[in-house]
Amino acid sequence: MRRLAGLLLILIATSAAAPEPIGSWVLACGDGGCVLRHKDRLFAGAGVSADLEVRDAGKALVPVVVVDGLSHEMLLASSMAGKAEASVQLPGAARVELACAIGDGGYVCAPADDAVAALAAGLPAARSIAVRVSLSVSGTNLHPTGERTLDLAKTPEALARLRVAGAPPAQPSGWAGLLDRGMKAAGYKNGAADLPGLVTRYLGR
Repeated sequence: MRRLAGLLLILIATSAAAPEPIGSWVLACGDGGCVLRHKDRLFAGAGVSADLEVRDAGKALVPVVVVDGLSHEMLLASSMAGKAEASVQLPGAARVELACAIGDGGYVCAPADDAVAALAAGLPAARSIAVRVSLSVSGTNLHPTGERTLDLAKTPEALARLRVAGAPPAQPSGWAGLLDRGMKAAGYKNGAADLPGLVTRYLGR
């Protein structure tokens, strides 16, 4: 009986950790929390990938672009001389530029505060979303650039599941996120993304 109970607990835990497809979305939960991402990757290569995810921006669920797979060394170099740009566009709406901040393992590109409400309101009913990404990492041959239109299905159901599971914040975490927030608090609108310009001006003195 105890063996059966133990087996059932293992099966339940395994089932809970398995990615859950919801229309065009996949909800994956683990020790680090839950992630809702589109089933189709924006790009992947050399260990680096970019995905469309949904994250929490002040209690509103919005689309963000997440670039993963960069080492701390690559991130540091990228903060000094790299560049990341992204934008999203829902059908019938204006294109929204995303602010890309350095986070642990990559970039998180999220909408500014004044664009959050419109994106959060339009996402559930949208049948597609156009995503544009441009990435340049200093010291590497990694320069993926492109635009894709991703079909969306069962988004309201996926968002409801994410709310129950708990959405990660759009604000990056870790040392890089702390650097980004510190620079914004100091008056630099783009946070760590303003570092290259600051360094250039400093070296040009």
